[in-house]
Amino acid sequence: MAATSFKDDPAHYLACAAELVQHADWQYPLVVNSCGWVSGLGASVLQDLTQSLNITQVVLLEPIDAAFTESLQTSSSDTTFHRLTRQPVRPAVRTPAESRSMQTTAYFHHRAEKATLEFRWSSKPISSRRPWLVGYDGPHAGVQAIISYGTTPHPDFLAEVLDGSIVAIVRVDAQHQHEAYRISRYSQTSVLPADDSSEATTALIKRTKDGLPYIPSTSSGVSAPLDPRFSSCVGLALVRAIDTRRKTLQLVTPLCESQIASLMDQPIALVRGSFDAPEWAYLEGLHLNGREYEDGMGIDRPWVSRTEAVGIEGAVWRLRHPPLAGDTR
Repeated sequence: MAATSFKDDPAHYLACAAELVQHADWQYPLVVNSCGWVSGLGASVLQDLTQSLNITQVVLLEPIDAAFTESLQTSSSDTTFHRLTRQPVRPAVRTPAESRSMQTTAYFHHRAEKATLEFRWSSKPISSRRPWLVGYDGPHAGVQAIISYGTTPHPDFLAEVLDGSIVAIVRVDAQHQHEAYRISRYSQTSVLPADDSSEATTALIKRTKDGLPYIPSTSSGVSAPLDPRFSSCVGLALVRAIDTRRKTLQLVTPLCESQIASLMDQPIALVRGSFDAPEWAYLEGLHLNGREYEDGMGIDRPWVSRTEAVGIEGAVWRLRHPPLAGDTR
C-alpha cells in the first residue's frame, strides 16, 4: 500500500502481482511495466515475476547488466527477448513526492454525480467535508481491524498515529477471513494459528485502550500483510478524527453513497501503508482563495493551531499533529 519499493516484502509484492493478473481480460495483450531495479534483490524479483506471469515478450533497455540478461534468458526459455536503446532521461518538472501529493489531492477532491456517476472536481477543503461516521466497536462495527504494514506502532500510540492519516479501505472476503489474515502461502511468518475458524480470526484482533481494533505485529515487530487472494482495496480515506466516546472514526473519502452502501455488512479493514502525510489537506482550508482565514481565530481547526509569534512573523498557523511515520515505541 503506497510503498515506493518492494524491498521490505518482495514475497507480498509477487503475491499481489500474481493475483492482479488473474483479473486481466485475456482477449487483449497485457503489458507489464516493470521497475528499473535490475540488480541484487530487484533482479531476483524480476526473474520470478517473468516466470510467474508467463511473460512471452521481454523488452530490455540497454545498457543492462549482462549477467542479469543471461540469467533471465536461461530461466525463461520460452520467452522472446528484444533490446532497445534507452532514451535520455528528461529532467522532471516535479519531484516524485510532489507528483504523489498532486495525485492524492486530485483523488480526494473528485466527486461522482449521483445521476450520471461522472466525476467532477470539488473545490471544498477536505477539512470542511462531511465525514462518514464508522463505528469500530460493538456487534455492528463498520471496521473490523486496523493493520499497519511495515513497522507497527505501539498500541498506546495507534490513535495518535491514525488521526490525520490516509488509510486504505480494504474489503475482506467474508468466507475466507482466516485465510486473508494469514499469508503463510507467501511468507514464512503466520500470524494466525492453524485453526481455520471465525473464532480464531476474532481472537487475533486486539484492542487499544481507546477500543481501536488492531492486528498485532509478529515477534519481529512487523505486521504480516493481508493475503491478496481474499482481500481487495476499494478506495482511500482520510481519518479526520477519532471519537473515542462514541467509538467511531470520522472518514473522509471520495467514494459515493452507493459504493459505501455496498460495503455494509462486509468485513472491512483499514490499512496504514506507506502513504505520505497529507499536509496539503491540513493547510488548504487556511489558504482558500489564496488567503488565510482571518475570521476563524475562535474555531478549533483539525490538525493545525494558530500560534502568536514574536516579531515580524506575527500570528502563524502551524501543524499541530503531523502523523508519525516510524516506530513510536
